[in-house]
Amino acid sequence: MVGEIHDRTALARVFGDGPIEGVVHVAGLKYAGESVKHPSDYYRVNVDGTRVLYDECLSRGVRRFVFSSSA
Repeated sequence: MVGEIHDRTALARVFGDGPIEGVVHVAGLKYAGESVKHPSDYYRVNVDGTRVLYDECLSRGVRRFVFSSSA
């Protein structure tokens, strides 16, 4: 399946496929130069996308959530 981290419909399909015990989130953007050129893209993915994913986890009863960043 292909989708974006901030796409509630795509996340609902993923979470609807079966019980999920935990989520490891590594979908952030990390390039400083690009973040200055396109700050709204970085906000949409890194801030809003993480919030949408975490909200979906909470609404589905997923209590194990790991955020990992190499930046």
